[in-house]
Amino acid sequence: GSYSGFEIDLFNAICQDLNLTPKYNNVEFNNIFENILKNESDIAIAGLSITHKREEIMDFSHPTLNSGFLLAIKNEGTTFSKVLN
Repeated sequence: GSYSGFEIDLFNAICQDLNLTPKYNNVEFNNIFENILKNESDIAIAGLSITHKREEIMDFSHPTLNSGFLLAIKNEGTTFSKVLN
């Protein structure tokens, strides 16, 4: 029923500050930019990466999270308990 997460909390705070009421639509990730271009959505809230190609057709806010590209790979012999400690 309801949406939650970092982006939702951030956008809710922005809307509250601007005295706006957000309306959320669940859109498949591959259609996010198309929905905006077709005026079916006003903005996109998701873990989007900003690429040169995307910047050619969209305006982006400043990044809210800069994680870079990360992978987690199990070392040979590593057990679950070693990861937690």
